[in-house]
Amino acid sequence: MAESARATSVLDGLAVLDLGGTDAVHLGARLLSDLGAEVVRVAVEDEARVPERQRLRDDVWGMGTHRVILAPGEQVPAELLAAADVVLTTPFEAGLPAPRREQSPDAVWVSVTPFGLTGPRATWRAGDLGVMASSGNLYISGYDDRAPVRCSQPLADAHVGPEVAIAVLFALNAGGRREVDVSAVESIAMANMGLGDRARTLGQPLTRDGGRGGVGTSQVWRCRDGFVGLGLGGGIARQPTMDRVFQLMAEDGIEVADLRDGPWSSTRWKSMSPTEQDEVTARFDAFFAGRGAAELQAIAYKENLMMAAVLTGAEVLASEQLAAREFFVDFENTGAPVPGPFVALNTSAGRGLRVPTARATTVSAAEAVALFDARPARQGPGDTTGGGAWEGLSMVEFMTSGAGPLIGRYFAENGADVIRVESRGRPDFLRMVAPHEDHGLDASPLFDSINAGKRSIAVDLARPEGLAVARRLALAADVVTENFAPRTMRKFGLDHASLAVERPDVIYLSSCLSGHTGPYKDFPGFGGQGSALSGYTWLTGWPDRVPLGPAQAVTDSISPRFGAAVVAALLQHRARTGEGARVDLSQVETAAWTLAPWLLAESLVGPDTERWGNRDPDRAAVPHGAFRCSGLDRWIAIAVRDDVQWARLAEVLGDTPRRWSTPAGRLADIDAVEAAVTAWTSRQDPVQAAGILQFHGIEAVPVANGIDTVCDPQLHHRGHFQVTTHPRLGERFYERTGFRFDALRQGYERPSPLLGQHSRDVLGEYLGMGESEYRDLAERGIVG
Repeated sequence: MAESARATSVLDGLAVLDLGGTDAVHLGARLLSDLGAEVVRVAVEDEARVPERQRLRDDVWGMGTHRVILAPGEQVPAELLAAADVVLTTPFEAGLPAPRREQSPDAVWVSVTPFGLTGPRATWRAGDLGVMASSGNLYISGYDDRAPVRCSQPLADAHVGPEVAIAVLFALNAGGRREVDVSAVESIAMANMGLGDRARTLGQPLTRDGGRGGVGTSQVWRCRDGFVGLGLGGGIARQPTMDRVFQLMAEDGIEVADLRDGPWSSTRWKSMSPTEQDEVTARFDAFFAGRGAAELQAIAYKENLMMAAVLTGAEVLASEQLAAREFFVDFENTGAPVPGPFVALNTSAGRGLRVPTARATTVSAAEAVALFDARPARQGPGDTTGGGAWEGLSMVEFMTSGAGPLIGRYFAENGADVIRVESRGRPDFLRMVAPHEDHGLDASPLFDSINAGKRSIAVDLARPEGLAVARRLALAADVVTENFAPRTMRKFGLDHASLAVERPDVIYLSSCLSGHTGPYKDFPGFGGQGSALSGYTWLTGWPDRVPLGPAQAVTDSISPRFGAAVVAALLQHRARTGEGARVDLSQVETAAWTLAPWLLAESLVGPDTERWGNRDPDRAAVPHGAFRCSGLDRWIAIAVRDDVQWARLAEVLGDTPRRWSTPAGRLADIDAVEAAVTAWTSRQDPVQAAGILQFHGIEAVPVANGIDTVCDPQLHHRGHFQVTTHPRLGERFYERTGFRFDALRQGYERPSPLLGQHSRDVLGEYLGMGESEYRDLAERGIVG
């Protein structure tokens, strides 16, 4: 019987016990809480001084939840464990006495560690720096004349936290007693979008290019009063932007006639000699130096150009688009804004997210048990033991590029039938990225890495008969996802409102850069623009150089995790209530939401205007960085977080000044400390050095390049790469998500699809389309 009359939120009735010791786990728990779960975090009373910015992270990720404080050494109450539906743990983190699995026999039990519960590196220490180093992402971030550089805010947490929520919701859907093993490194490695396999295929790792995106020139430019992101590469989608920029350059008296002669693309740029590239770059430098960042952003907004100002924290807080979408809430009536809803969500009964405005409420253990006991009863899905967590689910995606299709990949890896609706006339532009000359649109490595496990049909949406086929298929699916420009699906009659007339229970997700409402909803862009507008570009790089942004398109890897989590929660809600829902997912908002502690600190602590390179913004861990090792471009990430760890490192380094034995002493002499570490590491192999330092209890992780990741014994132990033969590309190493279930099938049933490869099968299975009807449509070019 449906519970819609009782339910007050999507995950109403779900009891989550957060016993974790990391911000990533708390972020995941907060996400579940915002979706409606009752979350209780158990923490140990700690009288030690906590850095103010760390305290704000605790406050932000605890918003809307409850907290139980235990005395040091006190056990987690058995009654609280027994009452939980989900238990989140970090087994190798110091803190709470380790609870026993049998104390919560019916719960989904989630273990979150840097490398996974088993394998040769299972017990290694790693925080954000070490996780990013091992994933392969850190290696390609930065300039080739300096060490690889991390984002000054914890980028690993931004990925791992939502992935924890996904793992919980997938496990709950499978039913039964589940144990889930989440590896932070794998969660980030999967976000690299095939980095390891591309390096394997090329026979060499991708290198750091100073934010040039593989094009050979800067993607971030210094303006009169700030910075603007504009990529000079790309394909046809960027041509209108480049045409307008050339026009603006001409108005400023800069010679561009030779640049406007023919289409502009990354291929054209790479065909230039180094001297020609330097000369062209100088022209762009001169143009941007004479313009203001806000001025250029206003032009970009007005004319829908793929160009974005690199926003500081204060500028993110002042965003008109975010304000119009009511993204910020007032933190505890202080007047300090903090991100509130991470997505716009409405079920057919009008339910949405919880939007907390205050830090966690402290309660006693008995009160926490009462909270869990008072929740409405949940009737979960049936047990899917032996199959995938989403066996039998159908998802139709009208998706292109990277961010949208990655949502479906989570479900495809876990048993769902994910069907891409594609066009031969206007193919996904990723199919045109480095296509093989013999196989055309069916041999793009980047498209392949993102779309493993899916099926593809080709439909001509420019013709009424094609739209009719697409509509029939959408109405037959459990979930519909799309990332077209706002208004496009409404024009096609494939928007949520149109489909819900016949399928009121459809789960429908729309994803785009800035969301489907607000003054700049039509502003186009990819991950580079999303990174600039959310704050990530500003936060990544060195203080004496232009900001870079994290390697890869960061919003393309963050936003799909929120999308997958929300869809999974809504499917379970529908199973209980019969309600459908529409989701409006903004890539900028999900990225900015993960930066909530930094944005709150902007108001309550003051602006943190520097990019810190690899140093710890909390000024607590010294040393904290990537240090050169022996060999060509070899590095090791090292972080020392307390005096005990420093004493152990000092033994390895040899003679070090006594004044470095305290945090204040090391911080005051940070350049010399880093030089002393480099003097030792520069004579060491990074893998051997990491083994030595990990043995001494110090966080030390080799900075892996792409080749290293496909040879990583830890990743191979966990089956991170699924080796499958693609009909055009040959042997491929498909990366899996960061979580593993007990007794559930995971993995990709097939490689990525050829364009239209499954049209006949899908239309027959879902629409009952007979051979004669299919042949007629195919002969007229409508399908196939």
